[in-house]
Amino acid sequence: MKYNMRLKRSKSLRFLTGFTIIEMLVVISVIAILASILLPALSSAQKKAKITKTQTMIDTITVALKQYRTDFGDFPPTTIPGVTGPVSAECLYYYTAATFVAGSSNSNIISTGPYMEYRAKDLGTTGDTANVDGSNSAVEALYRVIDPWGNNLQYIQPGTHNTSSFDIYSYGPDGQTGIGEDKTKDDITNW
Repeated sequence: MKYNMRLKRSKSLRFLTGFTIIEMLVVISVIAILASILLPALSSAQKKAKITKTQTMIDTITVALKQYRTDFGDFPPTTIPGVTGPVSAECLYYYTAATFVAGSSNSNIISTGPYMEYRAKDLGTTGDTANVDGSNSAVEALYRVIDPWGNNLQYIQPGTHNTSSFDIYSYGPDGQTGIGEDKTKDDITNW
């Protein structure tokens, strides 16, 4: 009788000890397989979301530049007074986010803009400053409009593709510029 009690006790203890090492390895293997299947899908979804965000940003900037043209008669130039060097990404910010005031007396003062507001994560800085209002006291940091990959949005006016207006484009996920289908096939553009 004592012997049978021990058997019963050892059988019941066996079920209370937990998972075996083989069971644990099987569970870990299943989790690893599921993760390897889902990771590329998640990465692809993130890439598509960034592409959509960039296209939406370009479309929104296009509307802002058209509003600028309505007020000033032409699209913004690709230069900023008092700033030298390539500044097309800075021009997008400067001409769409600034408030412009014109007029010589209080009754003639006209204020236009800003045409667009940017979130901080859509802007980068060059480290450069500019005397953008013509006075010696107002020196401002130059901001540039960037895509979700951290690259400058490009602005050309008059455009190469949109010759009567402007081109805005991002180098896309690969960040590559240049000539050739392999370098520009993922570019995100307004044409």
